[in-house]
Amino acid sequence: AGTLDSHGQSPASASLRLKWPNDLMAGDAKMAGILIESTTVGGSPAVVIGTGINVAVAPPIPGRAVTSLADLGIPVRAGSIGKELLLQLTRWLGVWDGGRGFAAIRTAWLDRGCRVGERIGVNQGSERLMGDFAGLDHDGALLLAAPDGSVRRVTFGDVSVGTPQATV
Repeated sequence: AGTLDSHGQSPASASLRLKWPNDLMAGDAKMAGILIESTTVGGSPAVVIGTGINVAVAPPIPGRAVTSLADLGIPVRAGSIGKELLLQLTRWLGVWDGGRGFAAIRTAWLDRGCRVGERIGVNQGSERLMGDFAGLDHDGALLLAAPDGSVRRVTFGDVSVGTPQATV
């Protein structure tokens, strides 16, 4: 979201929000995503970060709304947005500081993510959880509130926002 904010070219950027754990949404449509994989190489930890941004077109995803920067009227080129993404990634890796800065990242995510009390669903393959967004835990796990007041930590799954049912 910060990458697009820096362009300041369209009021559409105000509709951008994060969807846990790794999507950038424009309204209800997916526009970008990030995947992070960790491993060990030669005894040292290594991380691979992959991103995808729908710049000119939005490839269809069955059962999901998608959009692109062009659809939103944000006229940027892939090279331009790629350079800004790299600058933002470098900035946020500095904030991360080996995990010591996670609290600041959590706060920034909450400023652009779901609102506390917002109805969400989490598809975990064989299980479908539904309830209200209750925040993020100290380690980034999604917190899902059930109607009875209990809160469940969720560490994986595909989140949908605005799900009408509310049972965890």
